[in-house]
Amino acid sequence: MLTRYVSIDLEMSGLSPVKDRIIEIAALRVEQGKVTGRFETLVNPNIPIREHISEITGIREEMLRQSPKIHEVMPEFIGFLGDDVLLGHSVGFDFNFIMQSCFDLGIEDVFAREWYGMDTLLIARKHLGTETEKNLDKLCKYYGIEEKEHHRAGSDAQAAAHLYEKLCGIYEKDGEFEPVRLCYKPKKQTMIAAKQVRFLEKLVRYHGLEQDRDFSKLTQREGSRLADMIISKYGKIHH
Repeated sequence: MLTRYVSIDLEMSGLSPVKDRIIEIAALRVEQGKVTGRFETLVNPNIPIREHISEITGIREEMLRQSPKIHEVMPEFIGFLGDDVLLGHSVGFDFNFIMQSCFDLGIEDVFAREWYGMDTLLIARKHLGTETEKNLDKLCKYYGIEEKEHHRAGSDAQAAAHLYEKLCGIYEKDGEFEPVRLCYKPKKQTMIAAKQVRFLEKLVRYHGLEQDRDFSKLTQREGSRLADMIISKYGKIHH
C-alpha cells in the first residue's frame, strides 16, 4: 500500500477534455492513512452548465458565478499535487482534463515530468469480477464506505481513498498494486470556422453589443464559449 499519495476528483461540464470544462476540483494528501492536506474549490467555467450535469453533481450555475476561473486555480492545484502519486477512481480520466487545461493555459512544466497514478477502478475490475457494479458509489455501498455527497469532488476524493485502503487490505499481496504511468497528449485547438465567425457577428449585432475582438483569431473552443456566454446572458436570436 502506498504510504503517501494524493486522492483527486474533478467534476466537469461534460466528457471531453477538449470541449468541456472543469467545474470542481478536490485533492486530499494522504500520509500513513491520514489526510494531511486538502485542496478544494469550485471553478467558474464561463459557460452554461447543462441541466443534466447539474442534476448529477448538484452544482448549478449560480454556485459557480463567483468562483475562481481555471487560470486562477490550476497553478495552485499543480503546486499542491507536487510529485505525489495521484489516486482516483478512473484517475486517468481526471488526469486528462488536468493536462489539457494546463496545455490550454500554457503551463508547460507539467509535461516535463513523469506522472504516476493508482486507479481504484482498475483494481476493482481485476479482483471483483461480477460481484458488484464498479462505479464508485456502488463499490462504496458494497464495502460499507460512507460517501456524503456522491458526484461532489471532495466527497468522491475521500471515498476513493477509503476504497483504495479497503481494496489493499483485502487483495494486495507482496506489493502487487503498483502505480502506473499517466500519459496524455494534449490536443491543439482548431481555429474558428468561417460559419462560426458569421454566427458570432450576427449574435453581437442582434443584441446590439459592442465588440472589438477579431473573431477570426479565436479557436473553435473559444468561439463556442463566447457564443454560449452571450446566449446565456442575452438570449438566442429569435427569427
